Amino acid sequence: MQILIPLDGSSVAESALVHGRALVQAFGGACVLLRVVATDPVQPGAVTSLLDWQLRRRQAERYLSEACSRFDATGHEVVTVVEEGRVVEEILRYA
Repeated sequence: MQILIPLDGSSVAESALVHGRALVQAFGGACVLLRVVATDPVQPGAVTSLLDWQLRRRQAERYLSEACSRFDATGHEVVTVVEEGRVVEEILRYA
């Protein structure tokens, strides 16, 4: 079993880490921490250039690495994934 936790950097999204940890501890399996780098120009904060894309991708990877280190104390497998595209569609596609 895998528990998917999409993260956007907000404290509200990060509050799901506590619940995800509890689910993984109770039922086993792995946890997937997902961050989507928005590439749709209509979405606020979307990537607008190649340099911007590279910067945001690295920031997303670093953020997930930090979140993983906080979550990893449970001793269960934690996987980090960075996707690109329209945020909602990418979360649904990954799920």
